[in-house]
Amino acid sequence: MAKFETSHMQQSDVEGEPAEKVITKHEETREFFRERINVWSVGGLIGVGSYNFPFQYKLPDNLPGVFEIHSGNWMTGDAYRAEILYIAEAKFDVAFTCNLYDSVRLIINEKFDRALTPSLSQDSKTFMFTPGRLTAKMWLDHNCYFPGNSIVAKLEANNTSTKRTQSISLSLNQTITLKAHSASRTVHVTVSQNTVQGFDPSFFGVRFIPFQIPLNAQPTSTSGRLVRNTYMFDLKIKLSGAMNLHVRTKTAILAPQFLFSNAPPQTPPLASVPHEVSFRPPWQDDNSTQTCMRCSAGFSFFKRRHHCRHCAKVFCDACCNKKLKIPNLGYDEAPVRVCEDCHPVAATGGKPAGVVPEFETKVEEPDWQPPAASAPPAAEDMAPPDYQTASTSSTSPSAPPAE
Repeated sequence: MAKFETSHMQQSDVEGEPAEKVITKHEETREFFRERINVWSVGGLIGVGSYNFPFQYKLPDNLPGVFEIHSGNWMTGDAYRAEILYIAEAKFDVAFTCNLYDSVRLIINEKFDRALTPSLSQDSKTFMFTPGRLTAKMWLDHNCYFPGNSIVAKLEANNTSTKRTQSISLSLNQTITLKAHSASRTVHVTVSQNTVQGFDPSFFGVRFIPFQIPLNAQPTSTSGRLVRNTYMFDLKIKLSGAMNLHVRTKTAILAPQFLFSNAPPQTPPLASVPHEVSFRPPWQDDNSTQTCMRCSAGFSFFKRRHHCRHCAKVFCDACCNKKLKIPNLGYDEAPVRVCEDCHPVAATGGKPAGVVPEFETKVEEPDWQPPAASAPPAAEDMAPPDYQTASTSSTSPSAPPAE
């Protein structure tokens, strides 16, 4: 079922009267399938006792996954409601009196025909007035998750420019598409977001970002005609004086067994995160020194500052005028400046400042205890399958040119 509102401004027929807001409601309901199964056809009297009537049933192929959401105010024109429900109803036909009924909502996940694999995405950008390039790669341990999963995203960034990043944010964005007859509406929602501090200019290294899938995240559902729900991770690197860099990758959220529970479980703890690793030395700030770090000559309007790309310290032009590629530090496309002291080491490929540690953390699964009022499934059946956050190792990816 899809139900939503659209609004537009309509000019009044009376001259001088302001335009008024017109709200139109759209609603359409579709039934996927209805099957009746006779599990006990023997008539007659039934003695006192407890009875089981086992049966088997194969669901139709390509069913959309369960989904339910409603938001907005129906008086202001921004409300919407969407539902994909599956209900199993039991009927006990009793002669000469009222029949007995009971029903339960079923949790059905959409068919996930992709292999459970890690997810990798990347993007890069150049700058209009600043030489160099920023390249970012993002790894996720899986391409689908359960609500409540604690994950660790691995970001590998190579900034060969002097641009400083203000912040890095990882968000889970939801897109809901609703259709009712000839009308349609698309809703974009940021489900959750985690923001960490940015990195210094000329950073080349690895940053690990923890992230929690909210417990109230609705399942992915893409095969329905009236309602569709998709998710995407968006890694945003906010830059100073430039357009932000986005790295996006699609993901899927699966329905857990506690989806319709009145007592959802507690949020599990975040996964442990390794420290940041940088393959280059820390970038020396221009204002930290007024003289060359080698010859002690004072800087002025005519004697400019220059950074050595191997040690990241500040020198004058005379002490930092050699240029060559440093592939071990990510400068493998264009020659960059190096100082006199670093030139012998840089000429052999350079010496990285850090190494990515082996990282493998097992997240403890929360104890998904169902509420006491309804406890048909066992506790182990209600927990998502075991998974690991991320396993990373040292890498030496390609890096774009520098100044």
